[in-house]
Amino acid sequence: MKLFINCSNFENAISIATNMQLYGITTDNDKITATQVKTAHKCNKHVTVWNVKSEHANIDAVRKNVDHIQSDKIIPLLKLFGKYKEQGTKNLRW
Repeated sequence: MKLFINCSNFENAISIATNMQLYGITTDNDKITATQVKTAHKCNKHVTVWNVKSEHANIDAVRKNVDHIQSDKIIPLLKLFGKYKEQGTKNLRW
């Protein structure tokens, strides 16, 4: 299993993730910097961010080089990576 620790304090999150041999950390996008993401990667930890609610926040998360983004604005994020394919509503499953 790929387990993550959700913690608002980066230092605590890395410490816990390392000591418990977790896969990574998850945190609010506003609570982590690109330097901290780099540090997490040096510790072989993946970084997931959430609270990504705008196109600007998508770009911010991408620039930080995080591994996973939980975004409220998924279509602009897909377009940013050239992965968006228009779908009709009849193909959507809720």
